[in-house]
Amino acid sequence: MSPRLPWAAALASGLAAAAAAAAPTAAASLLTPAVAAQQEPVAPDGVAAVADAVLRAMDRTVEPCTDFFRYACGGWDDRTPLPADRDTVGRSIPAMIDRTAAWLAASLQPGGALADARPGVLFRTCVAAAADGAAAPPPATLADLAPALLRNGTTGSTPAPSLGAIMAALGQQHASGVGGDVLWGLAVEPVFETGGRIIKLRPPKSPTGSRGVNRTGTPVGDARRALATDALAFACRAGWAANCTSEGVPPDDLIDAALGLERQLAAVPVGEAMARMSLANAPALATYLAAADVKIPEELMVLHVTYFEALFKFLDDPASRAIVPAYFAYAVTVDLAKRDLLGADMTASWMAFLSVRDPDLFSERPSVEERCTQRAVRGLPDEVARAWVAANVAPADTAAMAAIFNDTRAAAAEAVAATSWLDGPSKAAALRKINDAEIRNGGDPVYDPYSDVSVVATGGGAYADNVLAVSAASWRRVIAPLTSAAAAARWRRPAFAFDASYFLLANRVTMTSAVQQWPLLPPAAATGVPAALAYGGAGYVAGHEFGHSLDNTGILFNSSGKLVPLTILSPASSVAFSNRTNCLVDQYSAYTVEQLGDSPPVRVNGAITLGENMADAFGVRVAADALKAALRSRLATKTVAASNPVLAKEFTDEQLYWVAVAQTWCIKRSDANLRRKVEDGPHSPEPFRVLGPASQSAAFASAFECPVGSPYRPKQTCTIYGA
Repeated sequence: MSPRLPWAAALASGLAAAAAAAAPTAAASLLTPAVAAQQEPVAPDGVAAVADAVLRAMDRTVEPCTDFFRYACGGWDDRTPLPADRDTVGRSIPAMIDRTAAWLAASLQPGGALADARPGVLFRTCVAAAADGAAAPPPATLADLAPALLRNGTTGSTPAPSLGAIMAALGQQHASGVGGDVLWGLAVEPVFETGGRIIKLRPPKSPTGSRGVNRTGTPVGDARRALATDALAFACRAGWAANCTSEGVPPDDLIDAALGLERQLAAVPVGEAMARMSLANAPALATYLAAADVKIPEELMVLHVTYFEALFKFLDDPASRAIVPAYFAYAVTVDLAKRDLLGADMTASWMAFLSVRDPDLFSERPSVEERCTQRAVRGLPDEVARAWVAANVAPADTAAMAAIFNDTRAAAAEAVAATSWLDGPSKAAALRKINDAEIRNGGDPVYDPYSDVSVVATGGGAYADNVLAVSAASWRRVIAPLTSAAAAARWRRPAFAFDASYFLLANRVTMTSAVQQWPLLPPAAATGVPAALAYGGAGYVAGHEFGHSLDNTGILFNSSGKLVPLTILSPASSVAFSNRTNCLVDQYSAYTVEQLGDSPPVRVNGAITLGENMADAFGVRVAADALKAALRSRLATKTVAASNPVLAKEFTDEQLYWVAVAQTWCIKRSDANLRRKVEDGPHSPEPFRVLGPASQSAAFASAFECPVGSPYRPKQTCTIYGA
């Protein structure tokens, strides 16, 4: 089974707990991962094998000072086609994600590490349900799938529910773990001033996605109405929707009400404001939390205040509340259909909508086995993580990464100390951020096998009950940090999820053990591996994440992860910071994406990508300095001359370091994928993640003797930290 792009990338990189998924603005991540079409060797061992892995990827006919990306990645690019069914391939990080996803999938198959455990049982029942035609679950199970608000009969007129009834139904539905956000989503996040936890409510995701939600009379609008019609017809038959006809058919006004509320919710401008709210002044929310089985706090936080103000103003009106049951029925039914819980017809209805809303995603949709793998891994992540760590994590590699972290932190502090435009107080505050940053390295040591999860039985008939069990457990995992110290200490993502990130609300750098693989981190036990390869890979990634602590967003938060009024910079240092970051914006905005043609030329958006570009520049600087310091002390036997004479004939340690940095970004994209990345992504296209930081580095120019005025040694540079 060959993993495809959408599911494998999501599986290996997005298997965060629901609490982490609920706070997407809190973390800055190294990249949006892609999946490789073919796997590179997992771990070359020995002088010849290590040298071959590096040299085969290169095109050394190119001058490094002219096109270093091609110099480092040209060989890989020439021999790696972009398959017709994929829009991205890659040598390094994508291949690592691909390998992890393949292991997870194989572990659930007969004979795999998880085949006889609960994840394997959930996987088999999922596949069996699809093989049986995804028959709709029995009425008893259907009753458990819907909140009380939907169990009100299929005929007749129903008065508007009270606000309390809506809140109770919403709490029950959220606690079930299925049905989606409906009116909002909930996360539990730390409060660093007190060491406690606070509940945060955020606007929901639309049940059908945001694309075209407000466009009626268009192909997407027509497809959305067709899906709503099918969903509400199912809800009528299940007894979840009021005001249906005697034949169980949803009338037009029921469909209009559901779609109208979806459009209204999507149209509210969310803004950026957040506010604490006392539960004493919000009895409706207290009702919701009680129904959701959440410990009632004294206060909670609402994100995007504008949305919640508009929502509760809407719910004050009885006429508005009268349409909420229709929207509940529609939203919950669509979410259940996405999970293959309502039978083949509703699954087909969702797929038909997806084929119109997002044809590319539809064409790359996962197979049944791939979908079932996702559900098993997401549903029981702790049990999967224990097996993955046992099979894949070498303590020596985690120790090697810890040493790189220490070296990189020390180099980061030196770079800040050498920054002349920072005045004394600003420099002290920046150093505190670096020195106080928490580091999470390897795998979460806390695993909870969920003793209250009861995967019922094998066979397709048990699938719905099994999903209900693990979904409810997923909700309990979200709220557990409110009452459990062990749960509060849990990592945001399990060990097998590719997570190299900086979490600004905790001033925390994380690198899970899924990241600690070749080629980013050569195995500690391998021979013939110069330290330059480890520092140009894993060291650069670590430095990149430290860089986010002082990028244009990180600089707004102090060493405790608290937003401070005027940033950690003094007014004078703020002016210098602004001037230097504006220079970097202009630098990247001048880059033309040649692959997309020149009519008109497509350029990188230097403003949108500023934070990631700053982190890249910081990362390459501090990892290079960390390598030099390590080679002078404890890693003298890991110079290229001492460890790999084949590579020593071609490179110095400094040169090999830069080759390793560039080979991190050996990635190829389709035109459509590249255009989306340029238009919407926070990261620059890969060639510019090499050109941008390397061309601003005096160390690079010195290593390759680049002449002034060449692409990799321009006359003007935009240096921020270390200058």
